[in-house]
Amino acid sequence: MKHILSFIIVILFITQINAQQSKYAFVRSDKKWGVINQEGKLVIDSIFDILYTPIVVNAPYYTNSKKIIHHPGDSLFKFRKSGKYGYMNIYNEIQIPNQYKEAFRFKNGYAITYSDIEYGIINKKGEYIFEPIRYEIIDFNENKILYKTWRKYGFMDFSGKIIIPPIYNKANVFVEDVSCVKFKGKYGFINSKGEWVIICRFLFAKSFHQGLAIVKESKGWGVINKKGEYVIYPKYEKINYCKEGIVLVKEGELWCYYLKNGKKLNNKYYSKAYDFYEGLARIKENELFGYIDKSGNMAIQPMFLKAYDFHYGLCRAKKNIKWGYIDTTGNFIIEPIYRNVLDFFILE
Repeated sequence: MKHILSFIIVILFITQINAQQSKYAFVRSDKKWGVINQEGKLVIDSIFDILYTPIVVNAPYYTNSKKIIHHPGDSLFKFRKSGKYGYMNIYNEIQIPNQYKEAFRFKNGYAITYSDIEYGIINKKGEYIFEPIRYEIIDFNENKILYKTWRKYGFMDFSGKIIIPPIYNKANVFVEDVSCVKFKGKYGFINSKGEWVIICRFLFAKSFHQGLAIVKESKGWGVINKKGEYVIYPKYEKINYCKEGIVLVKEGELWCYYLKNGKKLNNKYYSKAYDFYEGLARIKENELFGYIDKSGNMAIQPMFLKAYDFHYGLCRAKKNIKWGYIDTTGNFIIEPIYRNVLDFFILE
C-alpha cells in the first residue's frame, strides 16, 4: 500500500506541474527512483524503490504478494488480485472489478477478456459489446476481430457477426485493409471480403506496414508492394520494418537501409541498426552508438556505450558507466550522472 500511495503522489504531482506541457523523466540514483524535468532538475526526490509511468511501456511495475499492476492501455491499468483480473485508473480507483480469469490491455476503448470458457470484448464501463463466445478471441484492429476455432482462424465484426469464416491455418489482424493469412501451407493476403489480394505463395509473410510487406521465399527474405511486386528481391537473411517506407536489411553480419523504391538509403553498413524516431535512427559502429538522419547522413557521431530512441527531442544515452540525456546534436543536455533512466514523457 505504501508503494501504491507513493505512485499516486507521483502521478498527482506531475499532473499539477504539467500545466506548461513540460517534459519529465524517471531517473535512478543508487537504489532509488526520482523524477527530473527537462532542465535536469529533480522535481521529486529520489526516494522511491519502484516507480511506474503510464507513458513508458517498458517501465518497472509495482508488485507485492496481493496485487500486481500491469502496463496500462487507454489510461487504465490492468491489475490482478486473488487470481482474477480487473482494471483501475491512475488514482488506484477500481474501474472494472477483478472478475476475469484473463484480460488484456485496452486498445481504442476496448479490451479482450476471458472468463471460465468464454471470451468477450468489453468497453471501458465493463460492458460486453456482444454476448461472450467460446471461440478464442485473438486480437482486433480496423473494426475487425480475429478469432480462432478448431485450429482455424477467421474474422467477425464488432457485433459478433462472422464476416470471414475460420478457414485459415494462421492469420494476422487487418492492417491497411488487408490481412496476412496462411492457407494450405503458404502465406498470402486477403481483403475484408475474404478475397485474395495477393495469392498465397510465400513460405512466410508479415503484415503490411506503410505499403510494404516483408515476405520469405526459398532464396530468402524480400519486400513486396500491395500489387505483390517485389521492391526488394528475396535473397536476404533478415529484414525489419522501419518508418516511412524504409526497411532494414541484413546482409551477412551487417545491416543497411533500403528505400521504398528498392534503392539503398546510403552505401553504409552497420553492426547494428534500428528504426527512425523523430527523424533519427540509431546505428552502431566500432562498439559505439550514433545516429543517422533520413538522408543517410551521420547526424550524431558514434560515441555512446549505449543509447536509445528520441522522444520529445531528448534521448537517454550512456557514457562511461552513467546515464544522461542528449539532444539532436548529440550534446548532453542533462549530464550522465544516473545509474539508470527512462524516456521523457508528457502527461496529457
